[in-house]
Amino acid sequence: IVGGCCGTTPEHIRQVAESVAGLAPRVVPVESEEPSFSGLEVLTVRADSNLIMVGERTNVSGSRRFARLVRENDLESAVAVAQQQVDGGANVIDVNMDEALLDGPVAMTTFLNL
Repeated sequence: IVGGCCGTTPEHIRQVAESVAGLAPRVVPVESEEPSFSGLEVLTVRADSNLIMVGERTNVSGSRRFARLVRENDLESAVAVAQQQVDGGANVIDVNMDEALLDGPVAMTTFLNL
């Protein structure tokens, strides 16, 4: 789909139409029914996926240690908690910074960018 907006002249539309004349429309990709998750690597969950291990220790609501590290701004040690879960076989890490005493968006952004 090509075109213009308010203020676009008929001449501009004609030139746009000429520039794409003869070009085939893009092929719309077929979407997979399988969920995919991305981070550093894509993880696709398929029907034959036996087990997807979720690391849940990077959750300020569920891990006292992780919550303390985040509150104390010891984010390097908090990242080590996530790394330990990956080293232990976790395919996905559940990171939660939703706590009243934290600025959740800032804490999450800082943590994920380390």
